[in-house]
Amino acid sequence: MPKTLPPLVKSAREDAGLTQVSLAKAVATSRQHLQRIESGRMTPTVYLAMRIANAVGRSVQELFPIGGKSPKKAKPQTKEN
Repeated sequence: MPKTLPPLVKSAREDAGLTQVSLAKAVATSRQHLQRIESGRMTPTVYLAMRIANAVGRSVQELFPIGGKSPKKAKPQTKEN
């Protein structure tokens, strides 16, 4: 089973030797906001995701992979003329 987003962010932060407080300060957000991202209760903006990735020395793609199973599949678009 692939890792979900929260453990990826949390493990990257821990691997970088950062606490929630120090990472939150480095990316200009609150510890509570970061904790919500790590727990999966909140999705970061693109800009915040970029700041988090930069601060922990990872790419955005590593922390927030695309292509996993989505809870809701989008309906295919049809061409209507």
